[in-house]
Amino acid sequence: MDNSIYEELYEKTIHHQDESKTSTSSNLQTYESLTHQHDSAVVYDSLQTKKFKTTKWKCHFKSRKIAITVFIFLSVVCFLACVIIFIHTTNVNSEQTQTVSKETNGNKNGGYFPNDCENKTILHTPNKYAYRPFILSNHGLFISDKESFSFHVQACNDVHVALLPKDYGNITDESALYEIVIGAYRNTRSIIRKRKQGQSMVERERIGYLNCTEVRQFNIDWSNGNISVRYIMKNSTVETIMAWLDPAPLTIIDAAITTGFGATGTWTFCANDCENKTILHTPNKYAYRPFILPNHGLFISDKESFSFHVQACNDVHVALLPKDYGIITDESALYEIVIGGNRNTRSVIRKRKQEPVIVERERIGYLNCTEVRQINIDWSNGHISVRYIIKNSTVETIMAWLDPAPLTIIDAAITTGFVQQEH
Repeated sequence: MDNSIYEELYEKTIHHQDESKTSTSSNLQTYESLTHQHDSAVVYDSLQTKKFKTTKWKCHFKSRKIAITVFIFLSVVCFLACVIIFIHTTNVNSEQTQTVSKETNGNKNGGYFPNDCENKTILHTPNKYAYRPFILSNHGLFISDKESFSFHVQACNDVHVALLPKDYGNITDESALYEIVIGAYRNTRSIIRKRKQGQSMVERERIGYLNCTEVRQFNIDWSNGNISVRYIMKNSTVETIMAWLDPAPLTIIDAAITTGFGATGTWTFCANDCENKTILHTPNKYAYRPFILPNHGLFISDKESFSFHVQACNDVHVALLPKDYGIITDESALYEIVIGGNRNTRSVIRKRKQEPVIVERERIGYLNCTEVRQINIDWSNGHISVRYIIKNSTVETIMAWLDPAPLTIIDAAITTGFVQQEH
């Protein structure tokens, strides 16, 4: 083989290598270009991702900020609304209280709240239908000389009042009495009966005379056998709930209260027996003149009896004085009544001061040094009677005497003496 052939082969080889280098360089450039494009895309994608994440976080932050702002705004609005409602309610209650106070002060016999008397007796009756523990006289409330009384009560239902006659004894289902029920049958019905749980004489269907959270005022009257029950409203308007005329009326001397049938009660009574009291202090000196009753604003000329409360250890003296009695001497015509003489062991009726006894009663303890006792004296038609009214309003006749030549009584006087100083 000659040299030309070798040269031709060499040239082809060099040319092929150049082409390979060119191709490789071209491929390398293409690879680098692609790599650069890929890296740029990755960087772009990364930037886009970061931008998206940043935008997402910004949006989320803005949403939370808006929510918090709205929450704070609504909280402030609710708070302001509550303050406004509270202030309005307080003002309304204050106005109502002022109105009720004015009504009570302006109405001596009524009013919504029991501000009519200085001394109040408050009784709490349980969810148990039982009169015996709540006989009014056992709690210092006496109605034997009255024909009506009022009270305030807070109860959901079934307020019961029993008007008790003479010699009522144990209160049984057979006892004669007037039973008044207000708000029975879940505060829907009121009733008057003549026995405990007996036949209804009168019924009234009306919802809401009682209230679980409000005090309500009622009045009960039994004058001349006409039993009436009245509801005294906040503005002192009076509504008659029921009324019934008993053809055979009972003589009422006491009352009792109770609740039950799912209800308890808080009752308020005026503890004063009369609106105006006169208190006299008699010394340890037997002398009527300083204590003639009209000289102290107490008049009996148009009466035939009177009652009084006295606290004394012994020797309570009452003189019933006739017309033109003048100076009270040992010779003056009068009725002298002595309760608890001879150290609280003997009571007498005389027709002169310290004169011979017409009637006497030996019995220890009508008086008490530390307790107030109630006495009634009656002289109607010349019949002189002295009664002791016990706490449960039972009446015991201490003495009685019919004067065949009765005096016309227009006045009275009182005294004590014989060791003790009394009221």
